[in-house]
Amino acid sequence: MVVVTASAPDGSSFGFGIPDGPAASRLAAAADRLQDFVVEHLRAGLPLVPGTARPAHARLHDGEALWADVRTPWSCLIGSYP
Repeated sequence: MVVVTASAPDGSSFGFGIPDGPAASRLAAAADRLQDFVVEHLRAGLPLVPGTARPAHARLHDGEALWADVRTPWSCLIGSYP
């Protein structure tokens, strides 16, 4: 397990663990937890699904870490957000 601590400009911090596993699984877990931190501190879900006000969600699909929309088939690799 890797332990990560993220901090905000206001001095607050957020720590979480990323379980061992394949790289894509660890990347999706980290993106999901970091998104929680962004939502808490910015009061916005980011990144947004293109053309909507809905936040994308980190997912693992067929061994790939993706940002995905829960309502449509849209997705992109984490790190390749348009």
